[in-house]
Amino acid sequence: MRLDKVKNVVFGFLVYGLLISKTSFSEEKPLELTPAQAVSIFIHNNYNVLIDKYNIDKAYANYLESKAHTNPSIYMSSVQHEIRNGELRSRDSTSNIGIAKLFRMGGKRSLNMKLNYALYKSYMFTHDDNVRNLLIGFMSLYYQVIIDKIALRQAKDDLDNYEKVLKIAKYQRDYGFISSLDYFKLSVYKVNLQSAVYQAQSQYQNDLKQLKTLMRIKKPIQLKAGYPVAFLLDQKIDLKKYEELALNRFDIKAARYQLQSDLYNLKFQKAQNIPDLTFNFEIDTVGIDSENRRYPFMIGAGLSFPLPIFDRNVGGILNAAYSIKQDKLMLKNLEDTAKTQTYQAYQNFLSAQKTFRAYVEKKKEIEKILDISQKSFALRGISVLDLLDAERTYKDFMASYRSALYQLMLNRTLLDFYSRGSL
Repeated sequence: MRLDKVKNVVFGFLVYGLLISKTSFSEEKPLELTPAQAVSIFIHNNYNVLIDKYNIDKAYANYLESKAHTNPSIYMSSVQHEIRNGELRSRDSTSNIGIAKLFRMGGKRSLNMKLNYALYKSYMFTHDDNVRNLLIGFMSLYYQVIIDKIALRQAKDDLDNYEKVLKIAKYQRDYGFISSLDYFKLSVYKVNLQSAVYQAQSQYQNDLKQLKTLMRIKKPIQLKAGYPVAFLLDQKIDLKKYEELALNRFDIKAARYQLQSDLYNLKFQKAQNIPDLTFNFEIDTVGIDSENRRYPFMIGAGLSFPLPIFDRNVGGILNAAYSIKQDKLMLKNLEDTAKTQTYQAYQNFLSAQKTFRAYVEKKKEIEKILDISQKSFALRGISVLDLLDAERTYKDFMASYRSALYQLMLNRTLLDFYSRGSL
């Protein structure tokens, strides 16, 4: 009997343990992601990236096609003379079989291969640059989710702390230290704090959902900021180094290969004036002679080529020459744009550093003011309006603080994207 009681107690503890641990079994551990890991997942999973990547595959297919030689052609014919009513009236006939092969002269095949390979490399870097532009928006959202989470946690903390103040205010109202109107004002402000929690929750969930959609992952995620805030505040940036990196950005590399392709295309267009040769080899049989003897096989060879008299491919040559001039200007424009964007990103980062440093210096002070205001109100040292003013000031300050932190993290990342093109 005693053993049964022990079993029941043990069983009860097991059931209780399972019940309290049910949540831990059901909750999936979030996937912790650094910015670099999130970028890697985005590049491998995002639909826009995958769709754009097929342009590289198509360019490579064109390159493979340019390497192929022309196919030979076989032709056959047979001519029967004087057929009436389905009967052959004459044994005189002509039959032949031959093969023809086009040979591209003037190095056309080699030039076509080179220009298509340059285009293939250009598409590779164009794809990388398209990904870079997509990542600018992606990382903006990435850091926004981090700020959203901070804002949500801050809103909940503000509400919890204010609940304590409101309890003190209720006590003061009950004992006649403050009026019911003052207490009502404090209660109304609680609604504002609750609304801030709801809005922060909605903003966080919406941005998180969009971020996970871009990465095409469904499991819970936890984002890391990447650069430590203390490091960002004290980091010194060598502008000249970043401007040099900007001159090797993906879009500039793509433009250089495009220009290289244009140069090969000009040579290719000029080579069109060199006629291609078509060689023929043929075997013929021509009926029978007057003595009823069949002619022997005859073997022949031929050569044909077009005469470049009227069409000298002037239009194609001029088009290729103008493309070179156009793409040289585009390359220069891209280089200037990259340097300008890098300089602007550098200045934005310096501004974000100074702004956030100022907020960091004031953060402890504003927290101290709020703490003193709440304690003073509890001791009836300040009025309800003074307390509400302190609460609103703190709330507005923290919103600006989070915005400054967001700009600091984002502008540091944008400096990387606008210069070297990656993290």
